[in-house]
Amino acid sequence: MLKIMRLLFILTSFISISSNIYCDGFDGKEQIIDENIGESSFGVIFPLIKDNQHFISFIIPSYNRAQKVGRAIDSIYKQNLNILFEIICVDDASTDNTAQILSEYEKKYDNFHFYRHEINKGTSQARNTAINHAKGDLLFTLDSDNYLEPNSVGKLVELLDKTGCDVACFEEVKYFDLNGYQHSWIYKTKVKGCFKLVDALSDNKNPISSGNYLFTKRSYERSGGYQGRVMETWLFGIKQLATGSTFTILPNSFYWHEVSKDSKWRQNEKSRKNDSETLSIFKQFPELFTPETNKMFANYDLTKQKVFVDLNNGIFKTVPEEALEHLFKAYQYEEKKDYTAAFEEYLNAMSLGCRHKKIYKRAEVAIIRRLLKERNSLI
Repeated sequence: MLKIMRLLFILTSFISISSNIYCDGFDGKEQIIDENIGESSFGVIFPLIKDNQHFISFIIPSYNRAQKVGRAIDSIYKQNLNILFEIICVDDASTDNTAQILSEYEKKYDNFHFYRHEINKGTSQARNTAINHAKGDLLFTLDSDNYLEPNSVGKLVELLDKTGCDVACFEEVKYFDLNGYQHSWIYKTKVKGCFKLVDALSDNKNPISSGNYLFTKRSYERSGGYQGRVMETWLFGIKQLATGSTFTILPNSFYWHEVSKDSKWRQNEKSRKNDSETLSIFKQFPELFTPETNKMFANYDLTKQKVFVDLNNGIFKTVPEEALEHLFKAYQYEEKKDYTAAFEEYLNAMSLGCRHKKIYKRAEVAIIRRLLKERNSLI
């Protein structure tokens, strides 16, 4: 108890001597905080499954893909996995015979599950519906017009176990159309094999742009799931990174991604929806960015400025990477209910430049929850 009180005193002292740092909106008022505060920010916590005990849920959203969805499904069954898996496909109220095709797969395979939306809800809700039914501790989202190379996913699982990361991605995306192979994206990162927030904010050619990768269900719950109808995979990936999920990239690996002239990306680029949706996500995580960048977001003029042009030019700046590392460690300790360690990591993050009011609030909540936890153990 004395140690906890000492830490609380440190927090009070830290705030009092930091009145000149960026903490816009922090009023220092005493708040009543109960044991349930902050719980929803991480969602349901699932136990880790040890090596060779994984269960993968492959997630396929589909809308009017009768001519293509079978190719995606068959590529999963060609993986020759030595661990349990299931395929969950959600038809988002297709008007063609997609539902009929998926129904036939469900009759053929015991581990294939098919759900249907009565009205079109968009790709995000289709993915969320599928994941709500998922049994696996690992999830792989595959677009219905893409497909996997044989025997490729098992290597991602091995890499996830080896590194302890939350997300494992292929290194290359091979784009194709009706005429065959067109071009590739090969991901370049600051640290080879490791994809971080700074990489996502410096080049839009990255794993989260395509969204077809392997990740833990815990990472999904931590991020809050998919949202929106525009840029949904990119926005989901940003939320994963912003909530502390760690990404790793498998060298010399790839999957196949179909491109079309009428893709949603191209349509939304013309209407500027890609920019507006991305900007709204950045604004949800002001603690990750410098005060200058947050002011830039607040005054951003979408009629004159382009988010992805500025992103590729390195205009958006995060707080120091060392501060982010401590911040994400704090999130991990909170998830484990180790509030003392979480509080100490919040202090480390603040001392290194992560000084937004949200972090002060979370540090305060962490230490008070630790006090409540200790009090309850004495009752």
